[in-house]
Amino acid sequence: MKNDKKRRNFLKGSIMASTGAMLLPTTNLLAKEFSSSHSISTSDIRTKLFGKQVEISGQVFDGSGKNPLQNAKIEFAHLSPNSEQMGHKGLLITDSQGRYLLRIDYPSREMGKHTTIHFRVSKENKELVTELKFSDVEAYITNKHWESHQNLEDNLLFPKLEKSFYKTKINFNISINQ
Repeated sequence: MKNDKKRRNFLKGSIMASTGAMLLPTTNLLAKEFSSSHSISTSDIRTKLFGKQVEISGQVFDGSGKNPLQNAKIEFAHLSPNSEQMGHKGLLITDSQGRYLLRIDYPSREMGKHTTIHFRVSKENKELVTELKFSDVEAYITNKHWESHQNLEDNLLFPKLEKSFYKTKINFNISINQ
């Protein structure tokens, strides 16, 4: 009986050590990936290191859809995980190439609706309010977003979703009239 308990403790410790060893290289690779992109504007409002996460990145462009906007302000909000409250909010300022990166816990969603993240993007006296909607398999834009972003090329207009075991990555670009 004693040997079974020791064996279980050994197996439990081995699994925990293996998990930690798998995560460390991933963390280092992520750090290298983002440090090589210099000063990309990042906001990380995750409350847990482990669990379902969403990473949203993209660029903000001017009204022509061709020129990235430096120092554009991006405000965002979404339902807190396991809640019906809009408790997760934040602010980003785009970098010199108009880029941003947002890391969040996987948000809750209203019953019967897609998961939604609300954005307010502004630069000087111009402002745009839009939404990004997504499921476990695809990211969507609203009709309003599609109509106001016709200036972006198709490869920039439509969001792209990439899914792994615990992380959903979405590329979401925005343009505002200057």
